[in-house]
Amino acid sequence: MTRTEILTALRERLGAGIWQLAAELEKTLKGLHSVEHFDLTSPAAVGAAIHSAIPQAAMASKLEECGLKAVRVEEGPAYKIVGTIELGGLEREVNLELHYAGPKGGVRKPQHQFVDIEDEAAPSLPGFEGLAPKQILMFLGYCLAKSRVSIDKLFLAYADKVDRQKVAIPRPALVIPEPKIEGADALFDRATKVRGTEIKVKKARKGTEKDAGSQVKRGDGSSGA
Repeated sequence: MTRTEILTALRERLGAGIWQLAAELEKTLKGLHSVEHFDLTSPAAVGAAIHSAIPQAAMASKLEECGLKAVRVEEGPAYKIVGTIELGGLEREVNLELHYAGPKGGVRKPQHQFVDIEDEAAPSLPGFEGLAPKQILMFLGYCLAKSRVSIDKLFLAYADKVDRQKVAIPRPALVIPEPKIEGADALFDRATKVRGTEIKVKKARKGTEKDAGSQVKRGDGSSGA
């Protein structure tokens, strides 16, 4: 199987299960809206919270039914989604890294941002596409809706640096409805404005201090007055 064929086959085989996982992660997103002082405008904070939810979300979504499971690793992201799946007559090891993608995603490396997610990348050398490896390393990228309550887009992308091929995974609309919180867009807009507001503190007039509503005159420090 070619690399393009593997992408298509993985979408067909794993798409429903991956969206079940995403639905569980959306419960975490929804919960973050009620966490006091949590900065929903911070990609790093949101991405870290979602990443920490992977093990429990994988169990709740019964991800093992499609041959995948969440494991903790020492290097790279703390959790990865792994499994052995038969594709093209071969047992292939699949390794997925969850990434908060998009131009404002929670990762710092430009190659992980996937700014061009609207267009599914073609093979780097059309007509000379190589066969897919037995061990498949991919990013499972997600983009959030404006409200930060739901996952707007999901896609698989090769992470082995051979090329930038990727494929979108459409949400099964009839099975997994998109969660909503009333007024969530407005809350996010307000949070964004507050984050960008400069707070200025008016200085007290020199020589006076206000303490519990009273004014105390300060004399020269050396006089003891």
